[in-house]
Amino acid sequence: MFLKEPLKDGLKETTDFAKIYVLSHFDRLEGYDLIQKRRHDGKISGVFASRSPKRPKSIGLKLLELLAIKLNMLTVRGLDVIDGIPVLDIKPFIEIDVAGDCLRSP
Repeated sequence: MFLKEPLKDGLKETTDFAKIYVLSHFDRLEGYDLIQKRRHDGKISGVFASRSPKRPKSIGLKLLELLAIKLNMLTVRGLDVIDGIPVLDIKPFIEIDVAGDCLRSP
């Protein structure tokens, strides 16, 4: 994954983290569906209860394993977007920020 050259200094010390969040813009999608079939379990749900890319704001969020950084190139594992999709932001994954037992998940 490449970051624009003028932004490369923003990667300083990013390798302190084993994982990063990448926010992207699904700029090639047209329209969205408020009710969808979820891929992970096949259940019909609202878009905000799914991981579908067909969303009102077309923003993607992915947690990736960060393997290496060289200049403005990040080597990651787990990226599943089309080549050339705009990256909106990169944020470090900080384990202490992850919610504990106070939130429930299916």
